Amino acid sequence: DEAARAKAQAFARLPQALTLVTGIQPTGVLLTCSPDCGINAGAVLKSVLARTGGRGGGSATLAQGSLPDPSVLESLKAELGFVD
Repeated sequence: DEAARAKAQAFARLPQALTLVTGIQPTGVLLTCSPDCGINAGAVLKSVLARTGGRGGGSATLAQGSLPDPSVLESLKAELGFVD
């Protein structure tokens, strides 16, 4: 959704910012980060999705992709350091 993407991009303009937006139907993900946070959004997302059968990628500050199933989201969250 374009509104969620715009909000995530705006948030990523803040220092040390990292945003993970997920969708249920279809199962998708949007990852944005500020240039100073030390994470390459495209590389991280592409790596996780490649290991799990998903598809996606993007730039260092914005990446998006599709997940083969919702369980992959937990792997991505763990790799990024998000905890429930």
